[in-house]
Parts: sequence; structure tokens; C-alpha cells
Amino acid sequence: MSETLKKIPLINKLVYLLAIIILIAWVVPNIITYINNMKGYKEHNQELQKASSKYAITAPTKAFSPTVFQEEIKPLFSKVNITELGQKKYEVAIQIKKEDLKKLKGFIETISLRYYVEIIQPLKLDAKEETINLKITLKAL
Repeated sequence: MSETLKKIPLINKLVYLLAIIILIAWVVPNIITYINNMKGYKEHNQELQKASSKYAITAPTKAFSPTVFQEEIKPLFSKVNITELGQKKYEVAIQIKKEDLKKLKGFIETISLRYYVEIIQPLKLDAKEETINLKITLKAL
């Protein structure tokens, strides 16, 4: 083998060495990053599937439309008002009876599973005698 290496010109040896260095320095880290991203994706996907099955969500996630959104959540709460803030941001004001607090918790946990929205923190809660007023700022994605 050493006899054949001696016959190969120096430039070819340098090209082979450069190819190996590129493989080690660029390709291998990219493969490792890809594998780590796939693991993270699988974990997040499992979490979403657990949440979807917990709340029996079978419909696919849909684009956010204020009018459709308001009509779909009106049966859950006493009052629902949506105000457009601009730049795809909306303020959702909800009034709910205290005994229906579980509905509110489920609604907040599943809103991003039902619509392409992001909840912008913090939530604003105002508890009164029989009702709870909640203001959520949503950003349509």
C-alpha cells in the first residue's frame, strides 16, 4: 500500500486530504444537527398528539378569522368581543361564569391546536362576584 501512495502525485494527495477535512468539518456536524432536530420534532409531535387526544381534537388546525373564531367560541362563554389591534394582532375579551372555569382552561390549552395563533402573554384576568373577565392578545400566524 505504501508503494501505491508513493506513486500518487502530491496534488492528488492534497485534494483527498481536503475532501476528508471538508467531510469532517462540514458534513458531520450538519448530520448531527439534523438528527437532533428530528428528535426534537418527534418529541414536540408526541406532545401535540397527547394534547389533541386529551381534548378530542380531530379537526385540522385552521387559519385565524376573527368572525369565524367569535362564532365558534360564543357557545362556550357568556360574552365574547374581538378587537383588531393591527399587524395581525387581536384582543379577545371573554366573560365567563366562575362555575365554567374548566371550559376556560381547556380553551386556553387548545387554542393553538385549533387555530394558527400565538397567545401573547400576559393574560389579563379580572374576577368579579359571579364572573371572570379575561383579555387575551392573539397574533394570527
